[in-house]
Amino acid sequence: MVKEYLKPKSAEEALVLLRGRSDARLLAGGTYLLSSQFEKQGMTLVSLLGLLPQGAASRDGQIALGANTKFTEILEARWLPAALRDAALSMGNRNIRNRATVGGNIGADKSSSSLIPFFLVSGALYKRVDMEPVAAEDWSKLDAKDRGIVAEVLIPSMDGRKAAFGHFGRVGVDISVVTCAVCAEVGTDKRLKNLRVAFGGMGPSCRRFGEIEGLFEGQKAPQASEIEREVAPLLKPISDIRGSEAYKRQRSAALFADLLLSLSGGSAEATMEAGSCS
Repeated sequence: MVKEYLKPKSAEEALVLLRGRSDARLLAGGTYLLSSQFEKQGMTLVSLLGLLPQGAASRDGQIALGANTKFTEILEARWLPAALRDAALSMGNRNIRNRATVGGNIGADKSSSSLIPFFLVSGALYKRVDMEPVAAEDWSKLDAKDRGIVAEVLIPSMDGRKAAFGHFGRVGVDISVVTCAVCAEVGTDKRLKNLRVAFGGMGPSCRRFGEIEGLFEGQKAPQASEIEREVAPLLKPISDIRGSEAYKRQRSAALFADLLLSLSGGSAEATMEAGSCS
């Protein structure tokens, strides 16, 4: 339930309003606030319309994504990494992608986030309004009151790195959906270096899985069956009406195996179809 709608004139003013009202919620695309969890919550909406950067650009060797960039804009920017566009494509349907924003996906910090796994494995940095930047990996560790407003996402150059994204889920409902991103340098001998692995849908928020990274760092990716056998015990999704823990673990391990193998399969960037089911 919306009690008040505020339209600040600057991002800095929006930050002041966010800090000053316990019931304040930031409004960008609005797709998250339409979810049932807010149905009975009284809230003051603070509009970010026109206050934050929008669109994707190449800057100083990095990719800069404005927080108000829509998912559809990511898909239309064909020069962006395929794994990032695949991540954007995993969001709901076209109507939602036309409204959902980069900043909203980060701010919601949902377990099944479309974009956050890619941001984690690519080493992205979140630039904030009137606050120090924060690494994507540290975002979920912050209390909500300390997060502020993300203005822009900076993604280091993907030159020399390969990335892949996939998702698995029966329906598009939070923790029932598993998202996964992998990124690594792949040598001429097919060995994986600086491997990064992130999953969503395994717990309260997306996170990197250092325990999985260590299994394959400096190694050639083994056969899918071996990857699945080694990884499955490290995945602990919850059981719910959409699938048991065992079923989700098996499917998630298979998804990861497909993505990892795609890195060393000669493709610079794997497409989502190589390792996802929906």
